[in-house]
Amino acid sequence: YDDHRDLHRLIRRQRQMCIRDSIMDKLYQLITVEGINPATMSIEELYSRELMNVTAYRPQMVVFDRTDRVTAIHGIGDHRRYYAYLKNELLYFRQLDILTIRVSALIDESIYRREASLADVVIRLEYQREGSVLRPYLYISRYGRRPAIIDSNAIEECLLEVESVLTGGQ
Repeated sequence: YDDHRDLHRLIRRQRQMCIRDSIMDKLYQLITVEGINPATMSIEELYSRELMNVTAYRPQMVVFDRTDRVTAIHGIGDHRRYYAYLKNELLYFRQLDILTIRVSALIDESIYRREASLADVVIRLEYQREGSVLRPYLYISRYGRRPAIIDSNAIEECLLEVESVLTGGQ
């Protein structure tokens, strides 16, 4: 390399790649992903499987993604039974000091209210139209506190900060 700037760019890119690889290695050590098809199990089997995984992995945090699918499969017909299992599971995880995050699409307002009533914190992604652009914002409510709204600028700033941390500020 004749130009020292090219060499600096190459070194910077290599450093970023090493940092990303190091972060990914750590994440793979810390994160376990378990896929479960709720349509192939009864609510009792699903509950048992989730408890078995928590016992085996001993996590500090559990994230359930697309819980609306589980609700649609098991919570519509006999919602009292479904919510009894859900409430027991959430209370058990809380007793074990496990942070539980449930990610759901908003399908039905009454189902949303029922599930939100079990949560300590609810984060709801909404969109606001600004001219021809839809801008995301987060509506965050905690039991016993006033709701907070985080606008798209703050979300973007947060994402840039996360990216900066992941790339070592480069």
